[in-house]
Amino acid sequence: MTFNRPVVLFCTLLFVLIGLPAHAESGFPHHDVQVVFDQKTGQLGVTDRLTISPTANLTVVLADWLEIDRADANGVPLSVDRVGRHWRISSANGPIDALTISAQGTVPAMPPADQRRGVSGAAADAWDGSYLPSYAAWIPDTGAAHVTYRLKVRIDGSLRPVATGRILSETDLDGAFEAVFAADYPTEAPSLFIGPYTVTERIVDGTRIRTYFHEEIAGSADHYITQSADYIRIFAEMIGAYPFDDFHVVSAPLPVGLGFPNMTYIGRTIVPLPFMRGRSLAHEVLHNWWGNGVGIDYATGNWSEGLTTFFADYGLAERQGPDAAREMRLGWLRDYAALPTSDDTPVSAFTSKTHQASQVIGYNKTAHIFHMLRLEIGPAAFEQGIRAFWNDHRFKTAAWKDIQHALETASGRDLDWFFSQWVGQAGAPELTLAETRVEQTGGKHTLHVTLRQKGPLYRLTVPIIVETEGEAIHEQVRLSSAEETFSIELESAPLRVRVDPDFDVFRRLLPGESPPILRDITLARNVDATVLGSDEGFASAARALTGRLSKNPTWVPKRAPTGPAIVIGNSADIVSYVRDHLESDIPEPVSESAAAAWTFRSPEGHPVLLIRAIDTAGIERMMRPLPHYGSRSYVTFEDGRATDKGVWKTTDSPLSRDLSAQKQ
Repeated sequence: MTFNRPVVLFCTLLFVLIGLPAHAESGFPHHDVQVVFDQKTGQLGVTDRLTISPTANLTVVLADWLEIDRADANGVPLSVDRVGRHWRISSANGPIDALTISAQGTVPAMPPADQRRGVSGAAADAWDGSYLPSYAAWIPDTGAAHVTYRLKVRIDGSLRPVATGRILSETDLDGAFEAVFAADYPTEAPSLFIGPYTVTERIVDGTRIRTYFHEEIAGSADHYITQSADYIRIFAEMIGAYPFDDFHVVSAPLPVGLGFPNMTYIGRTIVPLPFMRGRSLAHEVLHNWWGNGVGIDYATGNWSEGLTTFFADYGLAERQGPDAAREMRLGWLRDYAALPTSDDTPVSAFTSKTHQASQVIGYNKTAHIFHMLRLEIGPAAFEQGIRAFWNDHRFKTAAWKDIQHALETASGRDLDWFFSQWVGQAGAPELTLAETRVEQTGGKHTLHVTLRQKGPLYRLTVPIIVETEGEAIHEQVRLSSAEETFSIELESAPLRVRVDPDFDVFRRLLPGESPPILRDITLARNVDATVLGSDEGFASAARALTGRLSKNPTWVPKRAPTGPAIVIGNSADIVSYVRDHLESDIPEPVSESAAAAWTFRSPEGHPVLLIRAIDTAGIERMMRPLPHYGSRSYVTFEDGRATDKGVWKTTDSPLSRDLSAQKQ
């Protein structure tokens, strides 16, 4: 269906005077919603029978495009006053536990496809899909964090609805389709999506797994169903049974990746991409445990994204092997090294991903903290504690203190010091290998290692590997002061010592451990930007691309870098710029490509991002993908598709030292 006019949403919200369900007695409003959508006219009608705790005055929030035209309780009119999005409904006859509200409005039209970024916060409608998320207040929001509901949707035409909640029934009618969804557990208000979907289904271990895909990507359905089933099985074994009856993957008309209870909502252009089909899908599946199965106490910090990153993203890396897991931890530390000090906040202050800096803290650092926590108390106690946390807080709201309590109980240890230093305060320690000394007595050797830490003092468990003539010795030392010396007894002469070689400690990387990456520039508060050449079309596209990479770039003429910088030009202009304004050779991608972006540090140590393209179209094709490669030192493109990417090799770490000259 093609909409050539705004779609009118008629909301008749009918609260009938009936016995109070157990959920309402427990403080959860219960919605019994009926929706009718006419594909030919584009009209949507909603009837919501809501049961609430008795009150004489009720304030609800509705989207500003909705207008209440009637309110009554058991046929008796109620007083209605509006202030913006807030509606105050009053009963002159004392408390009521049911009322009728009728409202209608026009759903805002979705912008054209190339202008839909950032639309996901409100309801919107277009020919390729209608988007009515719970937080858009398309039904009255009483302020309750959790509700229960039954949602019946009738679609007149060929479109298909999908909503959060369990599928109770589906019926093909003559020229229409009807489906019923329900949530008899406390959860967020229902989210409803309608579109020209091809639906594919498979029942796996009792869970109904579906894809609702637009026709051009319907061929991806089998892959998504198989992968979703695998992830559900893996996470259920780790944590506990999958908490819902259904799981849906829905293609969206918006360029988003959003998680809802028993559902993930993914932009139709994103669905075919490799990253979405793998690790990102695992992340979204796991949110059905963390974030949707156990709610988040946002007032004390969002623990969910970090725990999900640890179990999903990092968990998949661990399944690939220790090298992949090590590389992910190192990647987290590289991202943190690029974070400006002014953006370094406590983990407990993170609530949601609003920019790249918040992802570094709320996702990466938090996941690394869970890695250290598992090392601290051991995998058995960690698994036991996480499973207990899940069982105790399923369909409840939980805070960091609840995770701490579960892991303290499982391990039998006081972990207040751990959570205080890692969750409650910003920053990270900086470790240095201050001194090494080898002593030999008879046939025995003793290695004395002095470690220092800068900044606020942390209690750290630091891995040390000593390579000897016979074997590699693995030790762990406890560092809690500014400087401590540790002695390691050895059977044979030590050849080399490595401190935290696998990046198990969340810390500030030292020079030599952290090559430049795109985030060194994109996270910087002050970035100079330069476009080389005189073609105005190229320059306009380059400015738009720079705006996607940096919040507030300062445009400067061609000159040597004096701080973090972005320089964009064609191949000849880039070569000329490097020759005229840089004092040394710089690395660049090895592969030949039509377009590339790569980083280096100027002789003064400033991170610089060079972006090369043949023409304006080449710049435009990098507009969407390039910002997603912040953890890379370089990336090359052909027709907007990444063909090569990577991180520059580093020199030997300052935390590694050759001991062969210290033999005695």
